[in-house]
Amino acid sequence: MKFSKKSLSWAGFILLSSFFMRQVLNMLTETIGRKGVGMFIFSLYGSSGIFFTAKAVLRKISLWKIAALCLILFFGYRYAAGMKILEERIHLIKYGILGWLVMRDNSERRKFRIGFFVSLVFCSGIASLDEMIQWFLPYRVGDLRDVGFGFLGAMLGSLLFLILDAGGTELALH
Repeated sequence: MKFSKKSLSWAGFILLSSFFMRQVLNMLTETIGRKGVGMFIFSLYGSSGIFFTAKAVLRKISLWKIAALCLILFFGYRYAAGMKILEERIHLIKYGILGWLVMRDNSERRKFRIGFFVSLVFCSGIASLDEMIQWFLPYRVGDLRDVGFGFLGAMLGSLLFLILDAGGTELALH
């Protein structure tokens, strides 16, 4: 197991954001409205979908991998669209990024299963710690479901890494 400074920094940001993200979301909601925040979150999903698809086409990966990529992106989008609470949608994004980073750190040739396992365990641990922190904050609520959303986001991010970068690290967010 190895973790880059980027992975550890992102995990640290996730944990630190427990203390202030509620206020940021409240400010955004007051400024652009709940609908505006929701549209911003879905623009993140859309732009990441365009980014990943463009990278796949530029790398000339196989058609079945592009189809798998589109399926994963579609599943993530549809799942997030069904979430009523904006924070839950954000969980998928931030843990998707963490899953990607940890997968990148731990995916050596032909050892992708170990990297995938490490990514899911590490991200689940960070998600659990994040919720424990929130449990003790007076303006936050720790919720076990959010650990599941973190796990799902990590799984999606790890799978995207595997599809786009299995066999090399040229695309990994360096």
